[in-house]
Amino acid sequence: MKIGEVCLLTNNVPRLASFYRQLLGVEESSSDEIHQFILAEETAHGVQ
Repeated sequence: MKIGEVCLLTNNVPRLASFYRQLLGVEESSSDEIHQFILAEETAHGVQ
């Protein structure tokens, strides 16, 4: 099974996005405090 997209809801978007960028080895590309989108391999991760 391959996951195509994951959306996470949080009260602290920058902190959670930073955690997943470190975990997935993806460079920081956004400082938006409302919504960030992380692309890692074949999966898109939305943090809101």
